[in-house]
Amino acid sequence: MLDAQSALLRQAVESHAVLREEWRRSKERIMLGPDGGEEVTITLGEAHVLLELQVANQVGLRTCFTTLQDLLLVQFSMFAGFARRLCELNSSTPTRSLS
Repeated sequence: MLDAQSALLRQAVESHAVLREEWRRSKERIMLGPDGGEEVTITLGEAHVLLELQVANQVGLRTCFTTLQDLLLVQFSMFAGFARRLCELNSSTPTRSLS
């Protein structure tokens, strides 16, 4: 289960990094303009889509993080129950002498 959680979080972080890098490159191309050797035109619609993708990615990261927290709480709760039960079993089982 931890492997699946790790894979989901890694995928979300990688997607966010790719989106951020593409947004940075787009801004650089826009700033260069015609004098920078590359003429790029970005419409308001394209900028809006990029912004929506960035917000959606952030929401996805938050959702993934919350899911991971919930799963870890369940695991910690299960572990505490197992530890408690082990202590109960150890205290109720008579110890044997090996002599």
